[in-house]
Amino acid sequence: MRVKKCLAMFAVMFILCLSVLPSFASAENIDILKGKFGARTDGSDYSGENVGGNNEVGLKLDATYSNVVAMRFLYTPTKADKLYLEFRYKGKEAQTISIGSLYSNQKKSIGQLIEMPIVKDKLFDMVVVKNSDGSPVMIYEMSVFVNNQVILDEITNLNAIEGANDVSFTWENPVNPTFSGVSIYKDNEFLKTVDKSVNTYKVEGLEGNKNYNFKFVATYEKGMSNGIQKGIKTLVDPKTIPPSPVSSLTAEPTDKTVKLKWKKPKDDDLAGFKILQNGKQIAEIGLEEEFTVKNLQSLTDYTFGVI
Repeated sequence: MRVKKCLAMFAVMFILCLSVLPSFASAENIDILKGKFGARTDGSDYSGENVGGNNEVGLKLDATYSNVVAMRFLYTPTKADKLYLEFRYKGKEAQTISIGSLYSNQKKSIGQLIEMPIVKDKLFDMVVVKNSDGSPVMIYEMSVFVNNQVILDEITNLNAIEGANDVSFTWENPVNPTFSGVSIYKDNEFLKTVDKSVNTYKVEGLEGNKNYNFKFVATYEKGMSNGIQKGIKTLVDPKTIPPSPVSSLTAEPTDKTVKLKWKKPKDDDLAGFKILQNGKQIAEIGLEEEFTVKNLQSLTDYTFGVI
């Protein structure tokens, strides 16, 4: 009878274990440290990795994540209360937690799974194990679970130099190892995807004095970022700007001639002047500031202009 009772108890325990483990094994959560550190990667329950006293070990992730929903740590000595897990984003601290305090507050033993929002709404691309105690700590298992949502980094420091008919862009590419390039759009129209080694692009054939909206989307091996937008306005095309008028126009008539004199404008692209008589062009000259109209009739009214 005793044997049967033991067998019955074993059967109950086995069923309970099976019912508990799959509850968290959801497709919505992934262990971002799996196979990276202290995870018994060789299959032995006795293998681990050592974090020396007053030392730290940084684990660079393959992508950017947020919202840690669960974690599991197994380490010795189990009373190590100076073991911390620091989450960093682009080299800066996002959040730090005390592993020992977390287990103590949750009233769980070291090695058990803690299911709760541990890191909320914080981006991180690196996890650092920090041991601030003078004695080393051996870590046998370390798991950090996040929602299966990868945040794909955008390009940064996007700048534009506008011309009359073009615009030149420069930017900094993400450091994510799965980054593959940048797709560029103009007013929602796809222009080109440049390689991951490229961080400049020039758009030509634009109209002068016009607003445009550009979008830059970072592409990755398994997806693309939301993209960032930049609005620009091209410069006024100097070819479309009429020249400034001449000033101080005077006329010195004789019986058959009129000498016209003026002050030229300070336009950089000024090429010359047209002489008008009664609204019709009679001559085109260079950058001189006077012109003599000949073969006129005496005692006759004339209207002259210089443009």
